[in-house]
Amino acid sequence: MGTLVEPVETNGVPAEWVTPAGVAGGRVLLYLHGGAYQIGSPATLRHMIALLCGVARARALSVDYRLAPEHPFPAAVDDAVAAYRWLLAAGTDPATIAIAGIRRAAAWRWRRWRRCGTRAIRCPRLPCCCRPGRTWR
Repeated sequence: MGTLVEPVETNGVPAEWVTPAGVAGGRVLLYLHGGAYQIGSPATLRHMIALLCGVARARALSVDYRLAPEHPFPAAVDDAVAAYRWLLAAGTDPATIAIAGIRRAAAWRWRRWRRCGTRAIRCPRLPCCCRPGRTWR
């Protein structure tokens, strides 16, 4: 048993599938790591993502978006949108997708989700943002 981690490229953006033992296809957690757009990678919180997926009975697509300062804003957002479009092109139903992240990344998850309609993208069912130590205002 354990967690299966598989590298994948999503419309030119590196990512990895994180699939806990006993979890089949179906629900997808599009996970975008924190790090103030400057540090981090899918490996940073892989253990936490696996635990979250086990509870949610979902697998995660953890995106390795481009980081600043080499790739300034909005490069990370563009990479997240590219990965989401890749999921849709692969036939994933938006009703089965939750978008999740922590810290600063959580804030733009909400913005990206709210802009889906204006970009002619079918919105995911659930944006899920974790921001430890802070209160949403």
